[in-house]
Amino acid sequence: MSLPTEPPDGKPIWGSWLQGVSRELVRELVRLQSKRRVFDYVVGVAGILAALAAFALLYVGIVSLKSQVRLVGQEVVKGGFRITSPMNGDTVEPLESVRGTTPFRGTYHYIVVRAVKAGVDVVQPGPVSVGEGGSWVGTAKFGDTNVGLGELFMIRCVATMSKLQSGVLTSEPKDGVFTDPVLVVRRK
Repeated sequence: MSLPTEPPDGKPIWGSWLQGVSRELVRELVRLQSKRRVFDYVVGVAGILAALAAFALLYVGIVSLKSQVRLVGQEVVKGGFRITSPMNGDTVEPLESVRGTTPFRGTYHYIVVRAVKAGVDVVQPGPVSVGEGGSWVGTAKFGDTNVGLGELFMIRCVATMSKLQSGVLTSEPKDGVFTDPVLVVRRK
């Protein structure tokens, strides 16, 4: 049995069938290509978002690590930055020498005294002199003649690149590193 090559109307049967199949095939390919573009776009956007999230996490991790390293470094270095005299609980005269050690050479060092009762930090005249080995010495005033007798005072030393004026410390220097405080009592 043979298939007719021409329909009764005279047009070739295989030609119209092939045209129909070709059109459908082209439509399907365009539809699939369009879906592929959308898929590629979605995958691309997802990849970009994932990369941005990874970079954000990496940045936060680096900032956090830098902050922790800085704090640890300050604590390690701060161990060498301390007041050695007077000691906690000592009784002091109205004018007393304050001594300590520092690893921060090349910075200004100031003694800061606070009458605990008043709660005001006072920068003592300075900066104090720092020796070759990192030892420093300065003078601090604890109250006035009859003011501050028997009261508690807190002494700290600050290392900073800033020059400070003697008198009330209105704001701590941003780059300032302070010793741990030493609490003393003014002699009556």
